[in-house]
Amino acid sequence: MKHVTIFAVFCCLTAVCARAGNDDNAAIVEVVDRAYVHGVHIDRDPDKMRSGMHESFVMFVKTDEGVNQLTRDAWIERLSAASAPPAGEARPQIKANIVVLDRSGDAAVVKVDLFRDGKQIFTDYISLYRFNDGWKLVGKIFQRHG
Repeated sequence: MKHVTIFAVFCCLTAVCARAGNDDNAAIVEVVDRAYVHGVHIDRDPDKMRSGMHESFVMFVKTDEGVNQLTRDAWIERLSAASAPPAGEARPQIKANIVVLDRSGDAAVVKVDLFRDGKQIFTDYISLYRFNDGWKLVGKIFQRHG
């Protein structure tokens, strides 16, 4: 099954940014798609996650007791330990919609609505910094739906 990751409106956003000479917004969309959407949700690929998440990345997880922090490497361990879907079973269709991309200098934030098989499962707020080797995800908070 083909996986669609960023809706057409964001392809248009990327095209508009590129026409305007704004390569940063296109690079931000690309790194979020590669490291987060594909790395975490579609491919569960630690290399993709590491390629776009800074080594200091932390995800904040709200619990009944407060807030826990999960590092990039701890998140990769959890994903690796999770069971893969049985062979031959159809993989879910994942779609991501970047509904906000706000950038100032070397700092940016994106709001991502994530869908599995047409049902929204997360709203993510991802923070990024631009480093010498490009944009990197440095933090995330989220709301789980359903």
